[in-house]
Amino acid sequence: MTGLVKYIREIIEDSELSQAYGPRFQHLFEQTILLKEYITDIFLRELESSYPENYERLKEAVKEREAQELAFYEEGMKNGVFNRLDGRLIVLQDEILRNILDVKYLMDNHLTVYQVLYEYYTLKKTQLFKPDTMKIADDSLMAPRIEYMAQKISKDLY
Repeated sequence: MTGLVKYIREIIEDSELSQAYGPRFQHLFEQTILLKEYITDIFLRELESSYPENYERLKEAVKEREAQELAFYEEGMKNGVFNRLDGRLIVLQDEILRNILDVKYLMDNHLTVYQVLYEYYTLKKTQLFKPDTMKIADDSLMAPRIEYMAQKISKDLY
């Protein structure tokens, strides 16, 4: 448990180091996918009932990461890179990942994990970046990272 909290805190530090909006957005996207995949609702419920002090520490680390993510979005909006949106809604929409990465959903809709991840990445990028700044997030760099995440998630799903 301590390792997970430490990992989230390292994520916060790493994200603050890179100042380029495109790579930082991609890094946050990747972190979000992996955190949503591995910190499941079942895991949180069991952690809360069995180890409430660890649950609170994890919850606090996740809150810190969310605050850092919101600050990044606000900074990008202030600097004219991102569209003016409510950052809390951007963060909240990531909850959809729990549903779209469900085996039943994927099978019912004839989708692969890669397709879902790449489409979700495109959706977030299009939604967040202004049209004239969208090219700063280089999709060719993201495709292999999405492929890696898709393989990792697929192994856990099936």
